[in-house]
Amino acid sequence: MRQIKKYPTMPGRLKEEDMMQLEAWIGTGPKNFTLIHSISRDGCSPTTFHQRCDNQGPTVTVLYNTQGSVFGGYTSVSLSKHPHFYGREIQDNAAFLFQLYFDGKATANKFPVKDKTNAIYYNDNQGPSFGKNGDDLSTFTETIGCTGGHVFALNGSMKSFGSAFECRGTSRSDVCNNNMTVLEMEVYLVTEPRQAIDTTWRNISDETVDGFIDEISSLKLDKVQSGSEIRILFLGPVGSGKSSFINTCCSAVLGRIVQKAICGTGRNSVTRRYTSFIPRTNFGYCLPIRLCDTSGYSEDFGPDAIECNYILDGHIKENFKFSDREHIQTDSGDFVVSPKPGDKVRCGVFVIAAADLEDDRRGIFKKIVSQKELMEEKGIPSVVVLTKVDKLCKDASRVYKNSDVKEAVDTASSLLGISRNNIFPLKNYEDEVEIDEVVNNMAFIILKHIIYRALDGMEPVGDQCTHTAALETTESDVL
Repeated sequence: MRQIKKYPTMPGRLKEEDMMQLEAWIGTGPKNFTLIHSISRDGCSPTTFHQRCDNQGPTVTVLYNTQGSVFGGYTSVSLSKHPHFYGREIQDNAAFLFQLYFDGKATANKFPVKDKTNAIYYNDNQGPSFGKNGDDLSTFTETIGCTGGHVFALNGSMKSFGSAFECRGTSRSDVCNNNMTVLEMEVYLVTEPRQAIDTTWRNISDETVDGFIDEISSLKLDKVQSGSEIRILFLGPVGSGKSSFINTCCSAVLGRIVQKAICGTGRNSVTRRYTSFIPRTNFGYCLPIRLCDTSGYSEDFGPDAIECNYILDGHIKENFKFSDREHIQTDSGDFVVSPKPGDKVRCGVFVIAAADLEDDRRGIFKKIVSQKELMEEKGIPSVVVLTKVDKLCKDASRVYKNSDVKEAVDTASSLLGISRNNIFPLKNYEDEVEIDEVVNNMAFIILKHIIYRALDGMEPVGDQCTHTAALETTESDVL
């Protein structure tokens, strides 16, 4: 059996709707698109390209030029070296070139192969090439450096576009603007989606908002030990969906889409302050929990060991602004010298995008493990939430039957040293403008488990056990 190489994964530029378009053009059913090469991440050289993309199976090459045009080619066969020659043509009956955007505007065109024996050109000294000698589309023939921090002036071309592929009246300038200077070139491995396993890998029950609220409101919480709410701390890398998860929880409880926690995309975290949110029902009842958001991890930003330690013990005031230049000082106005029980964290939640589990170039998992161990020393339980599982399983209602999702949970358990029953898959509210029962159900399951884990950590031991009283939290307590 062919072994697919394991490389660090990261979100690519190719949009979901563009993948669906490519699926339709390929014409053999649903496909998974896995980014295996990116010149902005891996460098732009023939050697690196072949190391990452040879003998993998069907691939899609996508170029994004500086004028907003997106184009490329698909091959249904593996790229493989000839045993005696550095260059050769490879037959492919199903290959095609395509364009998705021209000058930034959606322009979907497929250019099928007509000279099938010369569909793909393999050369040790070139990047992806289509047509005889790469005449229809060649990308680069030498190592290309990045200029200006984000641009690659590729030396390829589409000089004889229409030779081995049908151009259908479209000129090369109408595809690539005669411009091979690109912001990015990506190669995606195209595979068949793995089938759902016959039995569920985790038994769960359906949760309704009324049932969830009834169960949580019936819990007995210790006023003296916990303060007014159970404080839950959310930590995770930039772009993991940490703040989105807080919004998802609040949306599920309220019964409409809520956007209280600041969310966004980019290399840097849009959350800059230590802020908290109390989920509220549509009847005005506020759950006795406080969801605390933090800045996302990056290479040089986000809560480090010192700040995390202070937050866990309740020494940092809400609305504290994180800085990449200095730590909070004990004489600062944001430092709480004598925290109250309600200021202390009762459960830590690490939020990670499922697709990022093999990418530890930034040392993120080392930071998570370190902070998890700090929580363990303080007797604070921790939970992992794997977001964006819809990238692994398009039908979110079947995540607990999907092999890829189960594998992601197993991988997270191994990497982070957290038991599998404390790791949960989730699809956040992102594109939706209305409530979705499947998303709600996942959120309720996770939120209920987090609360139970927090209560387990707060439970007195042995003779210290005392009677507890129910809490009442009013809407005026909501930030």
